[in-house]
Amino acid sequence: MTTRSAARARGARGVLAAALAAVAVVASGCGERDQPRASAPAGASAPPTRAGAGVSVAMPRGWHLVRPPITSVVFPADRLLLTSYPTKGGGNCAPDRAVRDLPPDGALVSLFEYRPQRGDPWQNLRRRDFPPRPAHFALRARDRSTFECWRVPSHLIRFRAADRPFQMHVALGAKAGAARRAELRRVLDSLRFTALPAPPPDPYAGWRTLTDETGDSLRTPPGWRAAATSSPRRYPRPRALFFASNRRQAGLAVPATRRAPHRLPGPFPARALDAFAADGVLLWVREEPRGPASPDFPRRPVRSWPQPRDFLPAQGGPAQRWPQLRWERAAAASSRQRFSVWVISGASASERDRALARKAAAALALSGGSFRDAPCRRGCRIG
Repeated sequence: MTTRSAARARGARGVLAAALAAVAVVASGCGERDQPRASAPAGASAPPTRAGAGVSVAMPRGWHLVRPPITSVVFPADRLLLTSYPTKGGGNCAPDRAVRDLPPDGALVSLFEYRPQRGDPWQNLRRRDFPPRPAHFALRARDRSTFECWRVPSHLIRFRAADRPFQMHVALGAKAGAARRAELRRVLDSLRFTALPAPPPDPYAGWRTLTDETGDSLRTPPGWRAAATSSPRRYPRPRALFFASNRRQAGLAVPATRRAPHRLPGPFPARALDAFAADGVLLWVREEPRGPASPDFPRRPVRSWPQPRDFLPAQGGPAQRWPQLRWERAAAASSRQRFSVWVISGASASERDRALARKAAAALALSGGSFRDAPCRRGCRIG
């Protein structure tokens, strides 16, 4: 899970494994077709409230709805946050503010949807991981667990409705009684979903998706060699996150298996740059030491970043050590997180390959916030 740039690039399977420890909760269903109307079910204490994106819910008196943006996650996308107490949005890969505010007798519902901005939502998902939405949601004790992004135990429920894949976290305060649980179940059962138009075609169809343990992702051109540092949080900044190259590069290995931890050399791949092919092109993504926005690290724009126009010729730093190469750099800062993206090419490299590297960079998606500094747990240790 991730800042709001290039959300369409993120591969769903990597996010599931890295951020949520791949725990699937299966609830018995009553069929895939969900009610398209937003009428309130029996027992609900209020008419349905539209949360946006074809989602509505009937909330009891005293409950609160927080609409997106809620967290720094861009894939899966925030759909709503429901609480039995006043709170606000905010958080890295979970609604941290609402979790901190959770009272002993309170309840919290956080809903995400695995829907890319472009391409088929089901392309990288298995339908069996998202069973049909049940007639009544169950909160079984055996389905309650602790997840890396969450500071309190929660129920994780995945389901599909209106042919849309959803994931829901439900948390209860330690002293929530039977009345609160019954009220919560009525709220969950009141959720209604309508179908959405298909997203536009994916311009990266056929491109491979790389992901790391922190939820960063990169799409890479077909036929290019590419790899990621599997668990960046294990290493100090500056640290290399991804590379993609149109040629085999010395010292840049592609791991044989995704299960083994893998670390890219850094801060730059000296062996590769010393023996760089004349027609070679290398895309290099780095996470820099923390710091505020500055002329060298402008504030990250609201639009997706980096776009081809964000790359500028670079003459200092590594360009002085390897002056025979062409250097282009894009850099940005957000919430004291700093990143730089480099397109490095030989004198005979084609403009087509340089353009492919910039296109790959435009698909970069980066997680944000203090999660990048959180202590490593199991997912970080095993990559």
